[in-house]
Amino acid sequence: MISDLNRKLRSRWSDGDWLPICRTAPGKNLIALSFDDGPSPNTTPEILEILDRFNATAAFFLCGERAERYPKLVQDIAMNGHAIYSHGYRHKRMDELSPDDFMRDLARTEAILARARPAPSPYLVRLPYGSGHDSARVHAQLSAWRDDIQIAHWSHSFDDWTLADNCSTITALQTRCDSTVIAALEDPRFGGSILLLHEDAIGAEAPLSGAIAPIVLTSLLRGFARYGIKTTTIRPSTGRRTLSRFVRFTAVH
Repeated sequence: MISDLNRKLRSRWSDGDWLPICRTAPGKNLIALSFDDGPSPNTTPEILEILDRFNATAAFFLCGERAERYPKLVQDIAMNGHAIYSHGYRHKRMDELSPDDFMRDLARTEAILARARPAPSPYLVRLPYGSGHDSARVHAQLSAWRDDIQIAHWSHSFDDWTLADNCSTITALQTRCDSTVIAALEDPRFGGSILLLHEDAIGAEAPLSGAIAPIVLTSLLRGFARYGIKTTTIRPSTGRRTLSRFVRFTAVH
C-alpha cells in the first residue's frame, strides 16, 4: 500500500515538463463555449443551428469513434466555422491506457478529425473525465506525441449530464436548465470562463438527457445577449510549462 502511495505521489509531484493548461477566456465579458462527447445526430444539427442563430462560436471536443461514425456531422461543424479538437477515441481514461494504446488513441482520433480540418497548432486536447491532468506520465506521453500540445481544461461546468435526472417532462427540464443558467450568469466569477457542456453525454441515462444541450445552449445565449457577453475561442496558453504544475490544481467553479 505504501508503494502504491509513493507511485501516486511521484506521478502528481514530479518535476516533469508540465504542459500548459488552458483555463480561462481572455476577457470578463467573454465566454468560451466548449462541447464534449460529440458528434451526435441527436444534438449536433440543432446545436449548430442555435449557434448560427445567435452568431456564436464554440469549440467541439469530439470522440474519434463517434466522428468516424458520423463524418458528415464533423464536416458540418467545420463548415460552420467552429474549432474541432480531440476528446479521445472511445472516451476512456487516458491515464489508464498503456503507452502504446495511448499513442494509438491520439493518432487514430486525429487521423479521423483531419479529414474535416487541418490539425490545429497549438494542438488542444481534452482528456476524457479530465484523466491525467495531474499525471506527469500523461503529460510526458502527450508531449512525446506532439511538442505543441496543450490540455484544454475548463473553469465552469454545469454537470449538465445530470440536469435531466428525475425530470419527467421537457417543461421540467427547461425550468431546471433555466435556473441553472441564471445562477451562473449572476455569479461574478462566471465572466472569462471556459464553459464545459456535453452534446449527448456518454453514459447519461435519463430519458431526456439528449434534450439537455440545446435547451442549455439556447438559455445561455439568450442570457449572454442580456448581459452583454460574447462568445470567443479558447485561447492557448503562452505561459512557461514549468509553471503549469503549480496552477493545475487551481479551483474551478
